[in-house]
Amino acid sequence: MADTLDLQDIQGLIIRGYGNLKAACYILLEISTPPPAKIWLSALADTIATGQTGQGEKALNVAFTYAGIKKLGLEPKILAMFSNEFINGMAIPHRSLLLGDVEESSPEQWMWGGSGTRPIDMVLMLFAVDDRELSDVYNTYAKTFTANGLTEVLKLDTVDLGNKEHFGFHDGVSQPVMEGSPQTETPMNTIKAGEFLLGYPNEYGLYTDRPTIKPAMDPKSLLPRDSSGSGNADLGRNGSYLVFRQLRQDVRGFWQFSDEATKNPDGSSNPSARIKLASQMVGRWPSGAPLLKTPQQDDQQLADANDFAYYQSDPCGFNCPIGAHVRRANPRDSLDPQPGSEQSIAVGKRHRILRRGREYGPPVDP
Repeated sequence: MADTLDLQDIQGLIIRGYGNLKAACYILLEISTPPPAKIWLSALADTIATGQTGQGEKALNVAFTYAGIKKLGLEPKILAMFSNEFINGMAIPHRSLLLGDVEESSPEQWMWGGSGTRPIDMVLMLFAVDDRELSDVYNTYAKTFTANGLTEVLKLDTVDLGNKEHFGFHDGVSQPVMEGSPQTETPMNTIKAGEFLLGYPNEYGLYTDRPTIKPAMDPKSLLPRDSSGSGNADLGRNGSYLVFRQLRQDVRGFWQFSDEATKNPDGSSNPSARIKLASQMVGRWPSGAPLLKTPQQDDQQLADANDFAYYQSDPCGFNCPIGAHVRRANPRDSLDPQPGSEQSIAVGKRHRILRRGREYGPPVDP
């Protein structure tokens, strides 16, 4: 039985991607003076969009770094209950090696968030139906920053490419659905809430480490009690860990490679072969149709097809290559110890993420 989600206490971005709000920007902030910033944040709390908020014309969500929470005065023993990944951040050498953030992608080269850049304490995420509404929302908040102990480090703008990403492929087809949320999906694509939210059981049947406090520290009982039975007040429940990265993609390089690799014997380009090779690297055609179901040509009618597995129909990757992006990102039923079984699907479910990315920069003509 699925846990009942406390939607009014869960930020809206976790429940849905605000697909109706085409304009978005992200404000990276430094907490310069904590006392007034805490008052400002207290007032902000009532304006944060939650999982229960209807689809309006704008939405606001907020996230903090470990440094930001520390500045707000949380006790050291409570801070220590957060995960090491959150405490250490992405810019430490060990993490950089794991993520491939080396050489020209090393933290020393980052525009923000890396070594040598200004500290980031929090991110204000703004969404609106169009650019005009977004500009009004941003200006409303921006003029309050300085007086409330906040410094804007950087404003990251986005662009709406119409349900496609910069490479030209339909995006967001295979998002997992959180068990207990308003959305519905196939069992294979429905994931335990604890894989995304703190304070709920995950796919292992366990609770992720999170900060809890003694009941005496919550005299007004503002916090829910720990569902795992400790009796503590659960400070982490309904929160999540947000991985916030800005990636630069080599769109021209991708398509130039596809073009060079598929040229005709006389050296001329072969557009259909070029698109097919690119689609084999992605695992879906530009429309979104999966190669597993239509390996030879695109099929717009299958653009949102997501109810399929690999083992019975394509175990060797003849239709959708084993190394294709979609197959690596979501192996479905093709993993050991027993491909094609519920055990295989269970392994994959323990490694899913919710993507909430937005494109930035002008469209690139490959």
